[in-house]
Amino acid sequence: MLVSHVLEDGTLHLRLLRELDVTSCAAAALEIEAIVSAYRPARVLLEFPTPPRPRPPSARSPGPAGCARASASP
Repeated sequence: MLVSHVLEDGTLHLRLLRELDVTSCAAAALEIEAIVSAYRPARVLLEFPTPPRPRPPSARSPGPAGCARASASP
C-alpha cells in the first residue's frame, strides 16, 4: 500500500506513505485513481511525504515543442 486515505466533509485526503521511485510511481497512480473513483469526492487533497525538490533539467519533461513532436509521431 502506497497511499492512505480518509474522507472528511466531502474532501478526500490522500497521503503518500513514502517517496516514490520509477517503479512505484505507476502503482501509486493506479491506487489513487481507484480510491478517487470509489469515493467521487468534491475535493481531493494530496499530501506528499516530503516537500518536493526541484528536478535537474535532464529530468524535466520536454516543453511544448517536444510534446507536439512526440504527439505527431505514429
